[in-house]
Amino acid sequence: MLETTSLPVVYTHGQLKAATEKADEEGYIHMLETTSLPVVYTHGQLKAATEKHEKFQSVKHAIINNNWQTIDLAVDNEYEGTSKTVVRKIGIGDYDNENEGTSKTVVRKKGIGDCDSEYEGTSKTVVRKIGIGDYDNEYEGTSKTVVRKIGIGDCDNEYEGTSKTVVRKIGIGDCDSENEGTSKTVVRKKWIGDCDNEYEGTSKTVVRKKWIGDCDNEYEGTSKTVVRKKGIGDCDNEYEGTSKTVVRKIGIGDCDNEYEGTSKTVVRKKWIGDCDNEYEGTSKTVVRKKGIGDCDNEYEGTSKTVVRKIGIGDCDNEYEGTSKTVVRKIGIGDCDNEYEGTSKTVVRKKWIGDCDSENEGTSKTVVRKKGIGDCVDREEKTKDTDMNDKPETTTRRSDSPKKTASYLKDSAFK
Repeated sequence: MLETTSLPVVYTHGQLKAATEKADEEGYIHMLETTSLPVVYTHGQLKAATEKHEKFQSVKHAIINNNWQTIDLAVDNEYEGTSKTVVRKIGIGDYDNENEGTSKTVVRKKGIGDCDSEYEGTSKTVVRKIGIGDYDNEYEGTSKTVVRKIGIGDCDNEYEGTSKTVVRKIGIGDCDSENEGTSKTVVRKKWIGDCDNEYEGTSKTVVRKKWIGDCDNEYEGTSKTVVRKKGIGDCDNEYEGTSKTVVRKIGIGDCDNEYEGTSKTVVRKKWIGDCDNEYEGTSKTVVRKKGIGDCDNEYEGTSKTVVRKIGIGDCDNEYEGTSKTVVRKIGIGDCDNEYEGTSKTVVRKKWIGDCDSENEGTSKTVVRKKGIGDCVDREEKTKDTDMNDKPETTTRRSDSPKKTASYLKDSAFK
């Protein structure tokens, strides 16, 4: 029996076909009810309605008082949902719970001068608890979302996000925690006379904690970001950043710390009649502490920076700096300190009718102190600064328009 309200019911092809097949199997008359007088349809009428519906696959039909009326649908919505839940209880004074859910949703809207939107989401969750006086928790979540909008004189937006998280805790009076997260996002916008923006971000994080009276912590993070903007008569900007960090702590009554960080950044801007700027920075840092009643500290830092500016009738500036620092402390009741620093700086300026200046400086410093119960002081300082024996200061003047163009071409690509 297919029931409706006072409004005319819309029967899909599947409903009509199911009713016909059921009539074939059971051989009785079906009734399609309304709030007014019920309308009784015979098996032949249902079969005819099914056959007629097969000829009009693009529309849905309403049966009103034995008359067919077609209804044009401007929106086609599709929904698909699946869910599964499992709950388990096992143990003596303990339990194991598992929940798993999966859902998928698709919504589509198409039209001339309109847009096409698609949404798809998937999620899965698992939670478990098992143990004797302790527990193991695991959570895993995955989600994916896609949104698209396409139209004439409109834009195309795409968003995709994926995330996964795992958390575990296992131990006898102790714990092991692990967290892993991954996310990716892409956003695009395209238009006639507009720009194309793309953003991509990826991150991963791992955290672990283990010990017998002490601990081991490890943290690792990676991120990458790209942003681009392109347009007619506009600029192209690109930003890329990558970082990685590791922290560890291991010991029995002491600890070992290691920190490593790496970052890289590139920024570019290109334009007609403008300049090209490039910035690149890299840094690395290591910190360690080991000892039985004492400690060993090591710090190492490296950085590099390059900045360039090139333009027509402008200048080319380049800056490069490098530094390294090491600090160590080792001893039984005393210490050994060593400091080493190196720096290099280059600055160049080129121009038509201007000069080219270069400065380079290098310095190194070592300080050591050693002793058993006492100390022997030794300080050694070295400073080495190299300057050009003959500082180059050249004034270039253009003798002719041809020479000006030639120098302009050479300086723009150096």
